[in-house]
Amino acid sequence: MKVLGEHAEVLKCGTLNDPKVLESVAVLRTGKVSEQRTGVNILQLVILRRESSDWKVALSVSKQIKNDAGFIGVDYIDDSAPFYGYRLAFADQRDDGKKSFVLNFSYLLKGEKIDVEALPIQIAWDRSVGRYREFGMNSEPEGFKPELKNPPHLKH
Repeated sequence: MKVLGEHAEVLKCGTLNDPKVLESVAVLRTGKVSEQRTGVNILQLVILRRESSDWKVALSVSKQIKNDAGFIGVDYIDDSAPFYGYRLAFADQRDDGKKSFVLNFSYLLKGEKIDVEALPIQIAWDRSVGRYREFGMNSEPEGFKPELKNPPHLKH
């Protein structure tokens, strides 16, 4: 896969959100092994959608999570924070109980054993705007969250 290079691994491919649109989820794994059974430790991810005869990047994940409208799941970017990757887990319903293809991203934390932050960033397809967005029930307002075009950068 050219987007992520020769070590990319396709985890899912099919009609994930719309029966008329083919999508592919590809990742680069971290190589760090975890004792937890759920999820995959990744450094990068892309979701490609087949639109007309071309494949378009619908979501890209590395140190930041982005779609074509901006950054997802952040209020700011901490340029000094180390990045160890994410634990990715798939689900078939959002936190509000609605059926959906869902990706849950938890930041990997450094330690003797691989651990993750408690609350994941939940991302699902928002049909109303036609793109992947953060979804949350634990903040006001509940539901899909807007992207940030130019989040502030913090340097410690």
